[in-house]
Amino acid sequence: MEMRGESAEGKRRGEPAGTEARSELVRGEARAQAAGLEIRIMTDADISAVAGMEERCFPDAWSTHIVSELLTSGMDYCRVAFLDGAAAGYENVRVIGDEAELMRICTAPEFRGRGIGTMLLEAGLRDMREHGAVSATLEVRPGNVPAIRLYEAHGFQVEGRRKNYYRSPVEDALIYWNRKIAKD
Repeated sequence: MEMRGESAEGKRRGEPAGTEARSELVRGEARAQAAGLEIRIMTDADISAVAGMEERCFPDAWSTHIVSELLTSGMDYCRVAFLDGAAAGYENVRVIGDEAELMRICTAPEFRGRGIGTMLLEAGLRDMREHGAVSATLEVRPGNVPAIRLYEAHGFQVEGRRKNYYRSPVEDALIYWNRKIAKD
């Protein structure tokens, strides 16, 4: 039985557990930097920018207070994307035991269509795995086709629906799961 985060390939190379995940993170960060993008762990200095993105991207925006609580919850892991020094997007994942939830992911409207959401999701999935999750869930509006395509491309499958979950406008939520986020 392999320990979480340790691959058979990593064992053959004599690398410690988690090395493959760290290598994957480095490759992702290198790709982001090549695109002029920096993705890093959210800090207190980012709270105002993230709260601003919340206001512009979500009709049910989280307050500055809620955003700041993410930094101390112990279950939440957040990353912020910057393009040329400007906050371009962020993601928040929550891990409880071996399950995770993508709580929020957004790309500021002026930065959409550049692959930032993909890189943020991939960083979030790595964070989920690193903190012990083997499966992940999320909710998405049925009308958010770009997000649905992104999630499905990363192994998420629709497993349910919550009626009238969203407000402004009222809309159901599709419940997606990826039950195999852990690397074999």
